Amino acid sequence: MLLFSPTQSADYLVSRLLAAECTAGTLSDVRLLRTDTQGFEGLIEAQQRLAKAPLIVCDQPNLSWEEFRHFSLGLQQEIGLIVIDALNGLRSPLSPERETPTTDRLKQLAEQLHLPILALGPLAISPQSHADRRPTLGHLDPTHLASPDTILLTYCPSRYDLTSPDGSTLYDVMEVIVAKNRYNAEGSVFLHMDPRTLDCRDLAPEWKPTP
Repeated sequence: MLLFSPTQSADYLVSRLLAAECTAGTLSDVRLLRTDTQGFEGLIEAQQRLAKAPLIVCDQPNLSWEEFRHFSLGLQQEIGLIVIDALNGLRSPLSPERETPTTDRLKQLAEQLHLPILALGPLAISPQSHADRRPTLGHLDPTHLASPDTILLTYCPSRYDLTSPDGSTLYDVMEVIVAKNRYNAEGSVFLHMDPRTLDCRDLAPEWKPTP
C-alpha cells in the first residue's frame, strides 16, 4: 500500500498507526512513551507487525499531480492500494479554469494501475443546519461527485452531544455512510470506535440518534 500524506509527516503517521495497533494508550502516550510495562510490550509487538507490513509512506509536500503520478507508476509492481489523506494536497500547474478535477485524474490513474485509490477529503459545506449534523452528498464539492465509483461519509454523533433513543451516549460509535456505490447497494455500516485512538474494528448495532 502507498500512503500519500502531503500534510502530515511520516513519523506522525507511524505514531498514529502504532497507537491504533497497540493498547499503550493515546497517540500522545505513544509519542512520549508514557505507558506501563504491559503497554510497552504491546507497543513493541505493534512496531514489529508494522515493520513487516507492505506499506510505503510518502510525506513530500507540494507534490504536483504529474510528480505523484510518475511516483505511483514507478511502484506499480509493489502496491495494491493507494490512500491519499488529503484530496486537495496535490498541486496543479494549471489555472483553475483549465484544471481537471482531481477525482477525474485519480480515476484515470486507478484504471491505469489496475488498483483502487482511496482519497480522503473534508466537506465543502458544514452540516450544522441539520438537526443530527449527519453529512450527505450535498455537503461535498460538486466537482468530486461524478468520477468516484464509491463515496463514503463518516459520522461521529459524539461530536454533537447526541444520544441514542435510550438516552445512552454514543461516544464509541461511528457510522460509515455509503452515499454512492456505482456497483452495489447504498446504506450505512455502524462501527465501535475507540475514542482514544479513533480505531474502528467491530460492528455496532444500528441506531437513530436523538438530538
